[in-house]
Amino acid sequence: MFQLNNKRLFEFTENRIREDSLDWTNKRVAIIGNGSSAVQIAPHIQRTASKMVNFIRSPTWISANYLTDRTKDGGNFKYTEEEKQNFRDNPEKLFAMRKELEHE
Repeated sequence: MFQLNNKRLFEFTENRIREDSLDWTNKRVAIIGNGSSAVQIAPHIQRTASKMVNFIRSPTWISANYLTDRTKDGGNFKYTEEEKQNFRDNPEKLFAMRKELEHE
């Protein structure tokens, strides 16, 4: 925790973000940075804070899942050991699949 002009500033860690004991109601809040922690906590703070300002150097790009129609369940997945072995045994098939996905 830091202090600036006798006002408390909080330094967030992964555990601190999930803590519900912080009450932002009617407080003016500044978030420095726009990494994954800021992306997660900003929507919660802005609901109750009287004002929230986010200081960033460059925009954050968040995209939807890519090629969900080509995945097993429409989201992230893990290849089976058999599939991984098939890629190792047939690197040309892996290369062809990668090129096909890149051009979709």
